[in-house]
Amino acid sequence: MGYRKLLIIVLLATVSLIKGISIDDTYIRVKSAYDNIENFQADLVQKNVFKAEKMEIESKAKFFYQPSRIKISYSEPQEQVILMNGLEVKFYDIESNTCVVMSDNDNSLQLNPIYVIDKYWKYSDKKIKEERKAIILQLRPLQEDDFKNIVITIDSNSYFINKISYEDATGNRVDINFTNIDIESTIPVDTWKLNLPKDVNYIKR
Repeated sequence: MGYRKLLIIVLLATVSLIKGISIDDTYIRVKSAYDNIENFQADLVQKNVFKAEKMEIESKAKFFYQPSRIKISYSEPQEQVILMNGLEVKFYDIESNTCVVMSDNDNSLQLNPIYVIDKYWKYSDKKIKEERKAIILQLRPLQEDDFKNIVITIDSNSYFINKISYEDATGNRVDINFTNIDIESTIPVDTWKLNLPKDVNYIKR
């Protein structure tokens, strides 16, 4: 077989492999990956990029996930805690000693990888491509929304989400990266307690 014919066959096989990535299958596998674990812990780095102001703010946190709840403990640039239990969200800022209690707060729920996929899946134009050890899923909401583009980076072996990027119509962007993922260690029960001072300021929304 000639070199050119062999090269064409290899290229066709590569294209077929890329086309063989089913968008719906990827969705099912990601959902299954999170449904089949009892504990998920990771380091979280969140970068907020403000295009007009040419400014970036980076936050660091510990991320804890169980199928029905999430806790995010920020250490930088400020100490803050977000606790999501079902649709109730509690946001505690240590410096101001204020706890905001919300129900179904969309801004906080965007930190939940499964919520993001579920919310936008049916109402987005979807594209998918494969990179080295990763699947890149792009969602473009078809309905009017805060975001014009969402890019989700998925580990091609575990199907856990490594990164989520949101971009709005003005070019502002939020990047959320998950590293040092641990699904083996049990999350201590006390992790899910939000121990607040007696003089905490409560705000309900």
